[in-house]
Amino acid sequence: FVLGGEWLINDKFYVGMGYNFRRGYEMTAAGSSHAAGLSFGGGANLKRIKFHLAYAKYHVSAPTLAFTIAYNFAKEQ
Repeated sequence: FVLGGEWLINDKFYVGMGYNFRRGYEMTAAGSSHAAGLSFGGGANLKRIKFHLAYAKYHVSAPTLAFTIAYNFAKEQ
């Protein structure tokens, strides 16, 4: 069972959070309970560039931190 949600602060910024109950249980049983099953992130959507940052713990040995930059080459109308 996975539960998650996003909060759109306005048309430019958002934050999100989720929890994976199965992953949390499995990683706690493996000896790692710190942020087990939790994921969160956020981002900014500017005119032609977007920034996104996300964190999740998928394995006992190390968490995953993802950072994305996207650029829209198309001209706005």
